[in-house]
Amino acid sequence: MAAAPVIGSGRARANQARVGRSRANQARARFAEDLVARWYVREGYAIIARNWRCPRGELDVVAWRGGVLAVCEVKARRTVAMGDPFEAVDARKILRLRRATAALLGTRDPSLPPVRQVRFDAAAVIGARIEVREGVA
Repeated sequence: MAAAPVIGSGRARANQARVGRSRANQARARFAEDLVARWYVREGYAIIARNWRCPRGELDVVAWRGGVLAVCEVKARRTVAMGDPFEAVDARKILRLRRATAALLGTRDPSLPPVRQVRFDAAAVIGARIEVREGVA
């Protein structure tokens, strides 16, 4: 008879659980960003960037329609038990969004139509329910 496999230490199990939660959170974030991107497309926007990163921060969804550049911060939660997702979009987060947006605009091809307005939006996805708030900053 083969010996039963040895289960790891408590620390190893805790690390495995943490990795599992991290993967679940990443999958939830991807799902939420997909929902939000589809919402913008239904509203007539073109998605020009997703998860755009630079040293100044990350932009979850960037959409374009008629001279308006909409930069959306997406917050996903399974439930509201940990609070309203919009509460996580605080002044510090908005400052990071503004800095990252400036960096994005600095990389923009000058031959493209001009950006007449930059709007900062926030989206909360709880389960599969989505709410987008335009012009939060």
